[in-house]
Amino acid sequence: MYKAQANMNLLEVALVTAGSLEDLFALALANGKNITDELEPGQELVATGISYKPSSSTSSIVRETNQVLIMSGQTLLDLAMQELGSVEGTFQLALLNGLAVTDELQEGNTLKYPTVATDRIVRKAFQDNNWKPSSAKTMAGQQLPQTLEGIGYWAIEVDFIVS
Repeated sequence: MYKAQANMNLLEVALVTAGSLEDLFALALANGKNITDELEPGQELVATGISYKPSSSTSSIVRETNQVLIMSGQTLLDLAMQELGSVEGTFQLALLNGLAVTDELQEGNTLKYPTVATDRIVRKAFQDNNWKPSSAKTMAGQQLPQTLEGIGYWAIEVDFIVS
């Protein structure tokens, strides 16, 4: 059994109890939780008892880091792809910067990232093409597309019910 501390999530419990983020799903299943469920301080969780070798995400955190300037609308996933070349890098960034993977990032702040990319080929493609993904928001001045309404856009028995 493991008692959750204040502000802990299942990912952090997986890292503490099994030493690896690979235990996250097994831990969630063993405790009847979703991986995004909030934990209460002192809540007792059944540890899986599985022991993993440290994952690439946790082992690379202790190495050298660089910093990247956060642009408007960037998420941890955007920056993981941009700087580390992989989706898995999202967890590395979150752990390294003390964030949840769903935290909103503030434009103009900096974020630390490991100097060793998870996928060097993908990272190089982002660098060579100067790709800077920004998926959280629309660009300044743009509006979200409106949902089209009216009889010309409705589907019978979906939006338009015939009685």
